[in-house]
Amino acid sequence: MLYRSGFERYRHLSVWHSGKEWVRGKDIHTNNVEAFWSVMKRGVYGIYHQISFKHLQRYCDEFSYRFNSRQITDAERFIFATQNIEGRLSYKRLVYGKGKENSQQQTPQA
Repeated sequence: MLYRSGFERYRHLSVWHSGKEWVRGKDIHTNNVEAFWSVMKRGVYGIYHQISFKHLQRYCDEFSYRFNSRQITDAERFIFATQNIEGRLSYKRLVYGKGKENSQQQTPQA
C-alpha cells in the first residue's frame, strides 16, 4: 500500500473488488468513501468548475466538513461553525501564504 505511514492508529479493512467482493459483513465496504468523492466531484463541477492544486487541501477540507455534517440540522451546523472560528483569513494569506501568523482579526484603531 502506498499510504501506510501515519495511519497506524486507524483500523484499516478492505474488500477485494477484483475478486468480486463488494461487501464483507455489514460494516466493511467502500460506500462511504465513494459517496464522499461523488459529493466532492459534484461540488467541483457544479460550484467551482475548476480547482487549483495549490488550494486542493482547502477544497478537501470544505467537502469533508460538508460530508461529515450532512446528518445534522442547519442550526447545529451553524452553531458548530461559529464556535470553531479561528479568525479572519485574509486574501493575502490565502493566495500568497503571507500575513500574520496569528490570524485573529484586530480591532481597527479610531
